[in-house]
Amino acid sequence: MELGGLYLLGYSPTGVEEEERLPEVSLPLPKTYSLSIPYPNPSRGNFRCSYAVPTPGGRIVFKLYDVTGRMITVLKDGQENPGYHTLSFSRETLATGVYFLRMSAPGGVRFTKKMIVLR
Repeated sequence: MELGGLYLLGYSPTGVEEEERLPEVSLPLPKTYSLSIPYPNPSRGNFRCSYAVPTPGGRIVFKLYDVTGRMITVLKDGQENPGYHTLSFSRETLATGVYFLRMSAPGGVRFTKKMIVLR
């Protein structure tokens, strides 16, 4: 079966894998900006978070701060198409501790989420 360009193979009692095609699913565009909590949290590996962009043409910026408020790095800075997206990043250069991920979007929209890094 196909799901957004991916093929999944189903079980067959004959032991022969059969391919089945599913209808394409399209999600409606988000109505507002949003940012999920980074996961896994706490983490010893890579972090991921989902975010939504409702309109085209806006600059989206993701920055990482330490617990003292010092900016550690800019993870992403640029235009983003409307829709649902995922940001992935590695904690390899981060020391154990608490960090804050900030998303800034047009119109003064800001979200801040806490992350905990373990070694």
